[in-house]
Amino acid sequence: MKASGTTYTYEASGTEIIEPEETSVLQQPASGRFLTLITCHPVHAGSHRLIVHAAAAEHTPVSYL
Repeated sequence: MKASGTTYTYEASGTEIIEPEETSVLQQPASGRFLTLITCHPVHAGSHRLIVHAAAAEHTPVSYL
């Protein structure tokens, strides 16, 4: 992910499949940098949600031309 001239790297830490109504996965810990990716599951049906949890690994400044 890139933001404000910095590249952030995240490492996936786990996955889960949940019901669409389950919103608790959107709650983040008070400290640290985390990312939650959400998509419909299965493909073309969308009866559930596939969740991918990730934690920040590192960040590297990037210069723009």
